[in-house]
Amino acid sequence: MTDKDDSKVEVTSYNQSGGITAQNVTINNISKIPSPTLQGKVIYLNQPNEGKFRTRIELSLISPYPVGNLYIEVRAQTIEEMDCMPMRAGGWMEGMSGKRDGYAFTNLQNAFGNYEVHVITSKAENLQLIYNIE
Repeated sequence: MTDKDDSKVEVTSYNQSGGITAQNVTINNISKIPSPTLQGKVIYLNQPNEGKFRTRIELSLISPYPVGNLYIEVRAQTIEEMDCMPMRAGGWMEGMSGKRDGYAFTNLQNAFGNYEVHVITSKAENLQLIYNIE
């Protein structure tokens, strides 16, 4: 295998069953695929509703392929609930999710596209969103 330029890798096959390949085979260089990134936009923050405060964040997973796992965590001292769902029709798979003192989290398997994160807190406060793309 030889690297001829930055965008292609040349592969030549010898002694294969049925004869020798007379031509070169060119494939895309997978090292040039961009790494997945996550972008967020706050739609509303600490909106009062029935004695609680609601926050909605839209997330966009920018990736040429679905990622194996997208971990989302929201930290807030008075967090009561957090939901994360895709902004599209159809089912989706969610892995381990839960709430602990001061944060809630979820794992989205085979994640791609856009998601909505809904957070409910008992007091108006700044939230911290933490994520990991695996």
